Amino acid sequence: MPRDPLEAGCAPACHSLIDAPKGGILALDLASVVGWCYGLAGTSIPRCGAWQLQKLGGEAARYASFQKKLAPVMERLRPSHLMLEAPLPLPAMNNWLAACQAFGLRAVALAEAWYASCPHSEVDAQTVRAEVMGSRPPREEAKQQVVAWCVRQGWAVAACGDHAHHAADACLLWRWFSDRVSPRRQHATSEWWG
Repeated sequence: MPRDPLEAGCAPACHSLIDAPKGGILALDLASVVGWCYGLAGTSIPRCGAWQLQKLGGEAARYASFQKKLAPVMERLRPSHLMLEAPLPLPAMNNWLAACQAFGLRAVALAEAWYASCPHSEVDAQTVRAEVMGSRPPREEAKQQVVAWCVRQGWAVAACGDHAHHAADACLLWRWFSDRVSPRRQHATSEWWG
């Protein structure tokens, strides 16, 4: 198992971040398996993968595991922006431990963004799916549809096996934000609005 998070995807066919260009957009789907997607705005094929967080040792070990993976990525790649999938609203969280994990991982990500002087934002999964894929699939169908959409784009999410949906969710976040900041979109917008 690779020790360096920049080398670690979730399967041999997943992308590595070791030779990735600096200054791209880093998108994260925060869960016990963190899906990640990284690329420059407007890139047609971003790099993607997933980090399995430590299970033994409880919550603190999981957060430390995430920080240990994220910190070197932020330090070496100096992303221009950190994009996070927003946690579910509190009324939708019916499990105390899941709520703690969602907010704990978010706190680690925001702290690492602050250390790296990296701007960050977050958006909910339903908005991203509607705007990027053009639909809001029902929850039970969402994982498969998101993975299928990413595969059609030529993105290597399927190589992540059981963790493909985590990488795919991160890829959708990346695409959603990339579409908002890419020079092509800014140019098109300026033509429409003068």
